[in-house]
This record gives sequence, C-alpha cells and structure tokens, in this order.
Amino acid sequence: MSPAGQSRQPAGLVPPSWLLGDLAMEAGASGILFPSMANPGGVNLVVYTDALGDRDKLDAYDPDGQLPVDQTSWP
Repeated sequence: MSPAGQSRQPAGLVPPSWLLGDLAMEAGASGILFPSMANPGGVNLVVYTDALGDRDKLDAYDPDGQLPVDQTSWP
C-alpha cells in the first residue's frame, strides 16, 4: 500500500486502486495493464517488482521511439 498521507480518500477507506492491486498480486499477477485516463488511447503498465522472479523479463515495444531511454530523457 502507498504511504499514509498520499491519498485523497477519507481516513480508514482503502482506495479502489490499492484494492485492485492487492487482488492482482494475490492472484499471482506480476503487473497490470490498463487504459490511460490522462492520455486517450494510451496505456499504463504497473509492474509489481516484489512479485518478479530472477528469470522474469520485461521488454518494451516502442516502434515510434516515444519512451524515455534514461532519466535524462523524461519530459
């Protein structure tokens, strides 16, 4: 779960995204892919790094070269 104070939820109420994340991890998922609300047509990927094993690998498919390549290339 995220640190206290970083949510706009009323005290004691778990944000739906935290619940969904917990359920996904309990089901054995290493991450989730979902539509972007900020960028229509875009997609978000959440990777649960604690759920990854030594043999897991993630390759980004970026044919248009839009993804940052390192910290200095983030917009």
